[in-house]
Amino acid sequence: MEFNCSFCEEYSKKIKESKSDIIYETKEFLVFPTVGCFTEGYCLIIPKKHCASFAELSNCQSPEIFPIKNKISPEVFPKRGQK
Repeated sequence: MEFNCSFCEEYSKKIKESKSDIIYETKEFLVFPTVGCFTEGYCLIIPKKHCASFAELSNCQSPEIFPIKNKISPEVFPKRGQK
């Protein structure tokens, strides 16, 4: 893991600390709420292995992102018109 990357540092903290903040986890990705987010439900989907950009995701990783987003969206975003 590259610890000069803020996302890798955050991932490392989540693994060392309680996993209670983790919303969803797969073999390749971790989803957790952003600290100090301005919008309810805002979260990060990050690869467990360092990637400097979205373009660096492996062919195996890329197709997994959107199914993760589709799975977690109903759970983390409130339904419109409901509180």
